[in-house]
Amino acid sequence: MLFPQKGVRFIAVNDNVDSASEGMDNDFTPLRNLFNEWLVRDTSKKIKAVKKSKGMSGKPVTSKPVYGYVMDEDENFIIDEEAAPVVQQIYQLCLAGNGPTKIARMLTEQQIPTPGTLEYQRTGSTRRYHPGYECKWATNTVVHILENREYTGCLVNFKTEKPSYKVKHS
Repeated sequence: MLFPQKGVRFIAVNDNVDSASEGMDNDFTPLRNLFNEWLVRDTSKKIKAVKKSKGMSGKPVTSKPVYGYVMDEDENFIIDEEAAPVVQQIYQLCLAGNGPTKIARMLTEQQIPTPGTLEYQRTGSTRRYHPGYECKWATNTVVHILENREYTGCLVNFKTEKPSYKVKHS
């Protein structure tokens, strides 16, 4: 183990390892680490297989539907009666020749809550919520809605994939 060589005490409570105590347990720590690594890798592969199977069967892999949809008890996306008229208005304004910046300005003037505000009101998630800007639509939000294939009725799975379970972001 590298820690004792560097003067660092290593304690792993779950594995009953303490680098300060001498004995057989410390000799098996590298082997135990190897088995733990295999277990994590195997679990990751199984989770990926389940998600792949779910997505290939036509079910959404994500638990967060796009703005304008909600998830029902059977994990299907259904139209969100509150947000759907806003999405329809965005498409109508675009078809009438308005660009994303103008559409965003119009939605802001109408004081329509943004997708992040609606998510915050429903779930308390502050991921996309900006206090003080509850109805300030950004151009890129409108662009995202206009370019997203899911608004045409398509279920889009597997847009991103992690190369390894060790990578935190896709």
